[in-house]
Amino acid sequence: MNTFLLLIIGIPAVEIYLFIKIGSQIGAFNTILLIFITAFFGVIYARYEGFNTLKSGMSQIVKNELPAYEIISGAAIAFAALLLIIPGFATDFLGFLLIFPITRKLIFGNLSKKLKKQKEFIYFPSLSAGGFASNLIKDTKLSNGTTCRFYDDSYPEEFRHKAFLITAGHYYKKMDIRDQFGLGKDTLVFGDSGGYQIATGALKYTDDLREKIFHWLEANSDVAANLDIPPKTVYENNETPFKNTIPRASCNSLSKAPSMKTLSQ
Repeated sequence: MNTFLLLIIGIPAVEIYLFIKIGSQIGAFNTILLIFITAFFGVIYARYEGFNTLKSGMSQIVKNELPAYEIISGAAIAFAALLLIIPGFATDFLGFLLIFPITRKLIFGNLSKKLKKQKEFIYFPSLSAGGFASNLIKDTKLSNGTTCRFYDDSYPEEFRHKAFLITAGHYYKKMDIRDQFGLGKDTLVFGDSGGYQIATGALKYTDDLREKIFHWLEANSDVAANLDIPPKTVYENNETPFKNTIPRASCNSLSKAPSMKTLSQ
């Protein structure tokens, strides 16, 4: 609290001092003009750096890497833009320190490395339904003769991705769907339980359906989600996208089966 209070008092005091010193050298009008110029160009450059950070983060995700630096960098750029909008030379200085890639890397580089060591994640493309899914099942070839199955060993290595998500909400009746997609043992398959489809009424819940989904997940996925049902949300007009509610005991019983490897959602 003492540090926060010091900042509240200290930053305006520093800004007043700089306004007086710089204004006495270049004049009041030029001082105000300089504030507007730095804010204008600073915000434009912050937007440019924000797009670059977003592109870099997406490339990290495709490589199955945690975009730790990009996440931190994105937050820093947003904060820097705010500092640049606030009139003042000290805030502008801090804002430019956060915007420029070199100084931002010096400030946050070590922190992002620590986060990368602590956290790992896997990106699972959710492409198991719709037109593209049928092409994956048919093993449709691209114009250059390459398979469209991005997880296949013949797919270009720089774009190959050995992870995939299949949902029981679409395929619970097809016990061999993993084989239909051509998903080998070296591809990590995440099985979605289809809870959303049940909640929205696309699938009618029964105890028999629960057992079918369980066995389907066991047959087709390496890791899977529990049969989780989203909470029923009622809006002000008493409408809801979720038509079904499932007793908690029925939902939880799925995760008690001893042979199923599950990941709680």
